[in-house]
Amino acid sequence: MFHDIPGLVNAMGGQQAFGDKLDGVFTASTDVRPGSYGGMIHEMTEMVAADMGQYAHGNQPIQHMLYLYDYAGQPWKAQSRVRWAMGKLYAPTPDGYCGDEDNGQTSAWYVFSALGFYPVCPGDDNYLIGVPLFDRATLTTGQGKTFVITANNNGPLKPYINSATLNGEAFNRTYITHDELLHGGELGFHLTSAPNYKWAVDPASRPLSALANSTRNSPNRNAGWIDMKCLRLLSAVIGLGATSLGQSVTVAADVEVSLPLKLEKHYLNLPVKNGTPGRHVTLLVDGQVAREFDIELADGPPDWWTFVDSDAI
Repeated sequence: MFHDIPGLVNAMGGQQAFGDKLDGVFTASTDVRPGSYGGMIHEMTEMVAADMGQYAHGNQPIQHMLYLYDYAGQPWKAQSRVRWAMGKLYAPTPDGYCGDEDNGQTSAWYVFSALGFYPVCPGDDNYLIGVPLFDRATLTTGQGKTFVITANNNGPLKPYINSATLNGEAFNRTYITHDELLHGGELGFHLTSAPNYKWAVDPASRPLSALANSTRNSPNRNAGWIDMKCLRLLSAVIGLGATSLGQSVTVAADVEVSLPLKLEKHYLNLPVKNGTPGRHVTLLVDGQVAREFDIELADGPPDWWTFVDSDAI
């Protein structure tokens, strides 16, 4: 479910129920049932030794779980539990790992988390915010650019984000994009010993599903998107490079569209104002026809029109 955590939250009864379920992992007993293994395997032994309920950080598929609080509107829990895991489960000693390395994943989790963010969904360009460990960290992103992460008022008993800025402007969301990192700049956090229950808790502050995050700026949920295969084809036809996927594009179709559109990072957002979408679409770039094609209706998220360009499949 990495690709659709908001859908998982809804399926589990909403953000409060989802957050309660995450809490329950840590309050549960450390009892295990070896089942067909016939005895305790090392992941079970490591989980019991860590004494963090049923949270088994030594078993890599759970390592993203601490960041899921960001999707439940409870980012302060992600912050405190990430800092807790970094301090409790890692040490600069020969036995400083809480489990096996698994091709670098256990170390990668620590490196990302110490910087203050983590890539929860493979292939998605959003990094979920936790809390930085260091007072200052500098990433060299290429082409002479750097991205700096600072933690003001940092300390071992100050795991909570009170406020944040990105390039001097207020930053009030629980994710940062890969493009923002590559462009360089500074992400600054002011940490505190008490949780801020208002920072980045609004639904608009959270990353959307990797299936459908083009609707963040859409006025109408009855929208559509063209999948990644189609975008690659459209990008090639229109002649847009990877650095200019934000170029404004207008769609003329036999439906009424509500806004000028943009090619997003993963798909073309096509808001539909009313009616069943038509099949013929014309893409215009700077007023010039760039591509015409027919579309067909395909399955998609609930209450969405999903358009697939059959030529791209």
